[in-house]
Amino acid sequence: MTTKGKSTEKKSSAKKAGAPKKAAAKKTEKTAKPTAKKSTITKKAAKGKKGDEKSKKKLRLIDELSKIEDEKDEALKGIEEEERVAYLEEFRDVEAAEEPAPSSEEF
Repeated sequence: MTTKGKSTEKKSSAKKAGAPKKAAAKKTEKTAKPTAKKSTITKKAAKGKKGDEKSKKKLRLIDELSKIEDEKDEALKGIEEEERVAYLEEFRDVEAAEEPAPSSEEF
């Protein structure tokens, strides 16, 4: 009788230990693997297309922004140059007004 008891214990312990593991493994194999493969392929493809479009748009916007900044810098340089010329002309006019006119006696 001891052999029967031992064999039934082994079977029952094997069923208890092995059954949930096998069921869990089967569930993950059936559900996770095929859907993961399909979804990752589609996700990668979608990300690639969308990512390329987004990066192209970003690059275009950056280029446009840099062009605008360059134009702005050129305009500011032009304004600064005009202001400097105007200041120098005013300074010359002020200096000329402050200096007495040369008299004929000095020559």
